[in-house]
Order: sequence, then structure tokens, then C-alpha cells
Amino acid sequence: NDGGSYQPTRSQSLNADATELPLINGKIVATSEQCIIFKNLQINVDAGQPGFDMNNLQVCENCYTWTGDMGFKANDNDHRKIKLLHCFAKDMTNSGVRLYNKHHLIDDFYSCTSGAVSMDYYISLYGGTDGHSQCVRNSTVDRNINATHTGHGIGFKGSGGILEHSLVENCSINNCGNGGFEFRHSTIKHNIGRNITIDSDTKGVNNRAIMFRDGTSFNRVENSHVNNAEYSVRFLDSTEDGGLNQNGGSDNTVINTIFSNADTSFINVDGGVTLPNERNKFINCTFDNAPDFYKSGTTPDYFDSSNEFINCIVNDCNDKIGSGQGSF
Repeated sequence: NDGGSYQPTRSQSLNADATELPLINGKIVATSEQCIIFKNLQINVDAGQPGFDMNNLQVCENCYTWTGDMGFKANDNDHRKIKLLHCFAKDMTNSGVRLYNKHHLIDDFYSCTSGAVSMDYYISLYGGTDGHSQCVRNSTVDRNINATHTGHGIGFKGSGGILEHSLVENCSINNCGNGGFEFRHSTIKHNIGRNITIDSDTKGVNNRAIMFRDGTSFNRVENSHVNNAEYSVRFLDSTEDGGLNQNGGSDNTVINTIFSNADTSFINVDGGVTLPNERNKFINCTFDNAPDFYKSGTTPDYFDSSNEFINCIVNDCNDKIGSGQGSF
């Protein structure tokens, strides 16, 4: 059966079905080949392995992966022009998809867990030697609330490489606690998230929504909605990307975005940050229902007066600025 037009409803409950599409037990390795199209395939992936190990100028269309380490990967800093169209990854231990460098398109991808498994990254765009122009659109991250890793939803990540001028749009992210939508590392710049919905099945549980971390800058989030987060927007520095010696993010913009029903606060600065998060702007945003508007875990406070809230609405926020947040 070549699959024909078979496209099942993708969800956490979808399982492999050899009567509908060809089913492979193992993996497909095409790291030396180019200009290949993989279409209408299923893979029960071997433990610790990727389902599709890819190279430049390859396409996966209507392909489905279960278990294993990664669903789809291209882990070279020079990779380019890979397309994933209407694909699916479920219950990986590392990543649903991880692509490096430039000119990749991920369209209509569904990445999920179904229970107590430990998927770390659901959809991840990594930097490269000249990383730019990657695109994720019309895609879904659906983490099961019982998954043993709290999960990174959709993210831009440097990891020693550059990634600029890339786009995530028209996507939904559910139940990711390590960062629903991440801009991560100082080489992540000039990227855009547009029409992103970030939510959680339970208010405040496993949903730290928009994350600016490890020195990222000049990125933009627009026309999005964050609901039921622990923190709606978080600035964080970690031991990655040169260590604990920088801010979470500066010169980033969030515009025309709604934040609702935050469990702790709308804005948070993590305790690992050691330099001021500066010149970030929130424009035409609505903040509705949270115990605190802003909280900081740092002393001194590293969210300084150069950050701006322009033409924003704050509603039903009992303590608009948390106690002790002096410089905000």
C-alpha cells in the first residue's frame, strides 16, 4: 500500500497501523544522499536512534515516527533545504524534530507524548555556520501532562551556531514547562514568532510560556495568546552559552499579544540572571488575571527602567508589582 491520501487525525492516541502505510521497524539513514523524497511511511524507531537521519535537499511528506531518540534530525552545522510536510513524531526520548542551519521548512508537523515518557525537545531549530531562514508553520506541540520531562515546545537554539531571520507562525503549544516558545542563546537574533497559542491543561502546571534566555536579542513575538502559564514571559540565564555571565534577553519586542490567567506572574526574571535585561518592549498587549504583574528572583533586580510597556492593558491583577521589586 503506497498510502494514497491516507492522513489520519493526529493526536496522542495515534498508533502505527501497517494496514494503512508501509511500516518500518528501525530507522532510515540518508546522511550521504541528497535530493530524496520520503513519502507515506511509518517507522517504529529503534531505542536511542532517529527515525529519519537526513541530509541536504530532502523531503519527508506524510511520514510518522514512534518512540526512539528523535523522530527527524539533521545534525550538521551546514545542513540546508530540508522539508517536513504533514509529519508526526510521538514519544521520542530526545526530540520530535531537530534541524540545524538554514532554509528548512517544517509545515503541519505534530509532535507529542502520550504518557510517562521523557521527550525533551518537541520542535527545535538549531543554529549553524551561517544559520538563517528556517520556518515552522501550522504545527502543534502536545505534551502529555504525565510526561516525565517538562519539555521544551518550539524553540530557536544556538548551541554554538548562529540562527537569525527565522519564523515560527500559526502554531499551538500545550503543557510545556521548560519553555513553551524559546529564544535561547546569544546567537539567536532577529527571529519572529507570529500567531502562537501557548496553553496548559491545568493553570500554572508545566507552562512557562515565552522564554528569553542566555543573552538572546532583537527577536519579536506578535499576535499571540498565552493562557494558564506559571510565568507568561520569563527572562533566564543558565550555565549554557558561556555560563552565568549575561542577561536573559534584551532588545526583544512583544506586540499585540494577550496574556491571561497567569498562576504566579506575567513577567518573571529568573535567579540565574546576572546582568540587566534591557530595552525589551511590550506594545499593545493585554495582561488579564494574575496574582502579580512582575516578580524577580534576582538581587539586585535585573529588569531595569529601560524596558517599556506601551499602550498596554492590565486587568484583574491583585498586586501589579510584586513586593520588593524596587527598580521596575
